[in-house]
Amino acid sequence: FPSHDRPVDEWVFVSGGDMPIMTPNGKEVLTRYFRRQARSVDDRRGLEVWLAKEYDWLPTRITQTEPNGTVYELNLIQYQISGSR
Repeated sequence: FPSHDRPVDEWVFVSGGDMPIMTPNGKEVLTRYFRRQARSVDDRRGLEVWLAKEYDWLPTRITQTEPNGTVYELNLIQYQISGSR
């Protein structure tokens, strides 16, 4: 449930297929790449996500580009799964 009175935006993601990326620790990982589809020609906010199958489809990299051009990047450095599968 939203915590504000504004309408909720629907985001559509488009798959760019499989893509190898280099992780911050120097390992190449095959990922499935997705990007957020722009809602209009004036929509300058971008979001890209890379999901790695070998890491249980965890987001391995996420980049967000703000309308003013500022780019934020998150990278998976390490993960651990506890318990049985």
